[in-house]
Amino acid sequence: MEDLAPTLKILFEVELALASGESVRTVLNSPEILETATGRALRRWYATFERTGKFERAALSTKQEKAMILLFKLGLQGRSIVEELNSLQEECWEESRNQILKFAELLPFKLLFPIALFVFPALMMMILGPILSQILNFGG
Repeated sequence: MEDLAPTLKILFEVELALASGESVRTVLNSPEILETATGRALRRWYATFERTGKFERAALSTKQEKAMILLFKLGLQGRSIVEELNSLQEECWEESRNQILKFAELLPFKLLFPIALFVFPALMMMILGPILSQILNFGG
């Protein structure tokens, strides 16, 4: 869950950079991009794109990552990408939200085993311990 929305993080960084007047090329060369696996794959794609001039979308796996590559290609060609950037951010935000909801739905089932194995026996010892002690002292 720690690397839930790397695409969304990169898109936010691009949006902030574009708002401050930087280019897509500057953002792709920034060190913040390398913080995630998606960013490292994006950097490899960009290096290949700069070297060969060919557009290869197979470098990244998810639909949002491939759309991000296409968006950056348009930005590198000098086209305006602000509207597409915002729509892709919304799409990534929804995907991230759906992943969180799916994880939250499965969480009670994942926690059932540790609770039954560790918490329930300890609770029963706390409840039944004094009762058993009284019974053993009374009978002995």
